[in-house]
Amino acid sequence: MKMKYHYDKQNNKHSFQFLESSQKILIESLMDSKLLKNITICDSSYKKIEFIAENVYTLNEYLNIIKIKRGLSKLSYDECIQMAICIGKQLYYLENNCNNSSTFGMLEMDKIFVIDYGIIDSHIFIYLGEDLKTIQKNKITFTCPFSKNERNIFYSPEILAINNLPCSIDYRSVYYSLGSLISSCLISLDEIKMTKLYWFLMRCMNKDVTKRILLIL
Repeated sequence: MKMKYHYDKQNNKHSFQFLESSQKILIESLMDSKLLKNITICDSSYKKIEFIAENVYTLNEYLNIIKIKRGLSKLSYDECIQMAICIGKQLYYLENNCNNSSTFGMLEMDKIFVIDYGIIDSHIFIYLGEDLKTIQKNKITFTCPFSKNERNIFYSPEILAINNLPCSIDYRSVYYSLGSLISSCLISLDEIKMTKLYWFLMRCMNKDVTKRILLIL
């Protein structure tokens, strides 16, 4: 998916335009989960959306800003919880779409965007990825070759074990990717042991894919 981001400074509007194909299911996951405020669909083909926010960053840009402010390019505990809630909501609405139950094959850091609404602790994390896959009988299917060595992609053990295509794996594989991504944004897991975030990550990265759940207690 080729996408263009634009900021209309005069009207304080941000937009994402998907250049190749309709992203109706992806956009609906942002709308139904209410992750983006004041969202407008700009055309009937679901190729462009607009919304109002103070700032929009890629996750890498946001980590660089944090490094300048805090001296370390790592998210705080609360920011990691917020990412878990936001991406978790998006996954939930994708999985439960009555017209086309879907999910992502894997998560890439470069495709996570941080939406800043200009209020303290009001950052929203969204994922704009092109690898939406239909869920059928709790499985998603990979049909095209992909690299297993990209530094900014978070792979599950099931994906790394794929040797032949097409190949079907459990849709909860992406939970491991989410847990792994959030873990990479922490200083260390030792610092959050026995917290609700720690147990969330452990549930996401359970070795048994059928026992992985998105649950924050």
